[in-house]
Amino acid sequence: RKAAEARISHLAHHDILTGLLNRYSLEDRLQQGLLNAQRDRARLAVFFIDLDRFKNINDTLGHQVGDQLLIRVAERLKKCVRESDIVARIGGDEFILVLSNVNDGFDVSIVAEKVLEQVAKPYSINKMELESSPSIGISIYPDDGGSVESLLKNADVAMYQAKENGRNNYQFFTNQMLHVAQERIELEHELRIALDENQFELYYQPQLCTSNRNIYAFEALIRWKNPKKGFVGPDKFIPIAEETGLIHAIGDWVLDEACRQLSIWTRELSSSVNMAINLSTKQLQSESLLGRVCQVMDKYAMEADKLEFEVTETAAMTDPELAVKQLQALKELKVGLAIDDFGTGYSSLSYLKRLPIHTLKLDRTFVRDIETDRNDAEISMATIALAHNLGLSVVAEGVETEGQYQFLAEHSCDYLQGYLFSRPLPADAATDYIKNNMEQKRVFKNKDSCSDKIK
Repeated sequence: RKAAEARISHLAHHDILTGLLNRYSLEDRLQQGLLNAQRDRARLAVFFIDLDRFKNINDTLGHQVGDQLLIRVAERLKKCVRESDIVARIGGDEFILVLSNVNDGFDVSIVAEKVLEQVAKPYSINKMELESSPSIGISIYPDDGGSVESLLKNADVAMYQAKENGRNNYQFFTNQMLHVAQERIELEHELRIALDENQFELYYQPQLCTSNRNIYAFEALIRWKNPKKGFVGPDKFIPIAEETGLIHAIGDWVLDEACRQLSIWTRELSSSVNMAINLSTKQLQSESLLGRVCQVMDKYAMEADKLEFEVTETAAMTDPELAVKQLQALKELKVGLAIDDFGTGYSSLSYLKRLPIHTLKLDRTFVRDIETDRNDAEISMATIALAHNLGLSVVAEGVETEGQYQFLAEHSCDYLQGYLFSRPLPADAATDYIKNNMEQKRVFKNKDSCSDKIK
């Protein structure tokens, strides 16, 4: 009976998988630690640790492998701290360390560096070598809070900042982080309202044939007109939409609205321009993507080759095998496929040659200084040559000057996009842009009707 009672007591206070303290015991022990620190006028540090890309390992290799990884991580964390310190797992791949009687930030940094080094070492599990790194947020008593709740919350906020800074690093909490976190929560709430109240709008930026400036396509770009804040940039709300899963509903709306607008131009103007639509990482990984694309094309009686999806290098390389599978399925529908922001992500040329794409988009960061920076000029020329050798077309983004235009034309870039030709336009203005170009006979009647199109 005594053994059973001891076992029940242990289970009540410890994580079943790793044997570390659970959330209940953590809060109890941390509260006691705060009382001691207050009495001794000492400092105390709280580490909030999240494993980077653990979900990918768990989903790909199974929960058994994921559980073994968590057990190994727990063992390594215990070796990074003293017996008197607290090590807990509060759920999933989230761990907490509490260091008592720390002198200053330097002491804390030494432990943080040790955790980074130890946790990031490879793990041998089931004859496989796996890697995962930690993102660590740190709060200090009494500077960053005087209660269990505030210290854990602020360490969590700092951990998210570590994620934002590229993962596999540690960040000390600052009040500015809290402000950003609160702003983010507010933006998430407003984003959900925006979907219900249809606050989004698409703007369209033309892509032109380099040889004669005919309109080849429009890229659909989402804009959010927030009633309180005015226009909110995609760089602000798309990452939040990705994290919360709202990206799927937003992506569905963009796909539907862009195709609806293209059908209007086709029907009312007899225009034959194409429509380029950006796909996020989560959309590319969605099992429902293919069905949704087919549904919308049927809805607007669209020709598949009038639609092109743009995927960033980072999105494609997050799960290369799945990206190849999804893009191949889209290619079989006859839609166009492009790699966006080429040269700025962490692409692998071995995977690039496997991606069933038609187009590379040369990023604006290389185009911007091609007139003055020899390195950017060389990179741009090499990218165009690489693409053509692979049988791909090239769209150069961010073209703003005649000098950039002349350089890209001389080096056989196929298509151009940028302020030199037009800013992103709301639907009515884009319609006028098409009409004006039709009067000048600059709109493609089909993909290959530009007789002097650069090959």
